Amino acid sequence: MADFSVTPASEDNHDIGNETQSIQSEMAFVASESGDYEDQKTAFVEEEIPSVELRPSALVLASGPLLGKKIDVPPGGLVIGRATTCDITVGSRKDGVSREHARVYFEDNGLFLKDLESTNGLRVNNVSLRFSPLRPGDLIQIGRTLLKVVAGGQDARYHETMYNKAVRDPLTGLFNRQNLQAMLTGEVKAAVKGRRPLCLMMCDIDHFKRVNDQFGHQAGDEVLRQMGRLVRSGLREADRAFRYGGEEVLVLLPNTDIDSAMAIAERLRKMTEMRRFAFGEVVIPLTVSIGVGQFTNSIEALVGKADAALYAAKNGGRNRVVRATQSTDRIDPSS
Repeated sequence: MADFSVTPASEDNHDIGNETQSIQSEMAFVASESGDYEDQKTAFVEEEIPSVELRPSALVLASGPLLGKKIDVPPGGLVIGRATTCDITVGSRKDGVSREHARVYFEDNGLFLKDLESTNGLRVNNVSLRFSPLRPGDLIQIGRTLLKVVAGGQDARYHETMYNKAVRDPLTGLFNRQNLQAMLTGEVKAAVKGRRPLCLMMCDIDHFKRVNDQFGHQAGDEVLRQMGRLVRSGLREADRAFRYGGEEVLVLLPNTDIDSAMAIAERLRKMTEMRRFAFGEVVIPLTVSIGVGQFTNSIEALVGKADAALYAAKNGGRNRVVRATQSTDRIDPSS
């Protein structure tokens, strides 16, 4: 399972107490219809909540740049903390998060949360505790990070839909740039933890300005829309593509060495060259230039390598793939 690195949101953006109070108010309203709160509460649970459908099975990030991201709890459970070895990496020591802060796990057909002797403990529905069974709708607070417990079925699908709306570019369908840093950090941590290669492609549509100038911005938008579909169709399930700029696309290739990344990039280049991009009755031929780099020691160096290789592809005549080398690393991006 890939690590998820979460940047905590400000505390005053979330009011756990208000949400809990709202749930209690709804239950009280239902009970008032019969005049008997306890009897009505029991009847409501038995008649309206199928135990299989509402069995808690996942966590949803309720704060930070990956807001709405659903993380399924595996059969063996998962560990939450600030250490990069955790299944979900959250917060920092400054936020009061221990290296291994808490564990979420299944037992006796239920989902449970256990504090791992953390320094500052944790809260569920705004109550401090060290151990708790978890139910759909519960809110877990670790440091300044919030996670919501969700069930399978429609509940999980709803959060997945909302997450996609928040993190994807509406025109291309690719991930948006606002979530690049968090996802890139998570993939780097996963690569370091698992000692696996990680590569990055930087793609740019050649002479895209001519498309806007000659055919108009609506044609340019349609080209970008079709390009987004082409990129998604040419990648593997684990790959992550982002709209990095106007016509630039950045692609993360987990567990991929530089030779394999070059092959993927070349396939994408050929697919673009052969594709008939159309706007109405007009066919617009396009090509792309692609730079490819492999992670070695830092995120900044990885992005810099791919970016420099992209400029080398542009300077070399466009419509080509260039691998980052020591020589491409020294290319001045302004050239």
